[in-house]
Amino acid sequence: MNFEGTVGKYGSVFVTQTLHALDGDKSRGGLEGNARVILDDGTLLWSPVTGTFRSERSTATIFFLDCVSKGDQNFVIWDVDMLGKTARVRVYSLL
Repeated sequence: MNFEGTVGKYGSVFVTQTLHALDGDKSRGGLEGNARVILDDGTLLWSPVTGTFRSERSTATIFFLDCVSKGDQNFVIWDVDMLGKTARVRVYSLL
């Protein structure tokens, strides 16, 4: 899955995640991917992302941890509407 948008202090965020289902109905599983950020001053940041997801019909909730190249570490929750191509993003600093 590919996502892009504006996320709080990070500005423009681009994320690619691969989801791996753990059960037959594919309603939950793990994920891995990468995020890239371009700050307003042009600085490029990056982070690996690793986490889990659960889904029901066309919606999914994605939970992951990131470790941003400038030192930030976050717990992130996305509520994704796959048909609407929108997501609500919540970022919680671990530091």
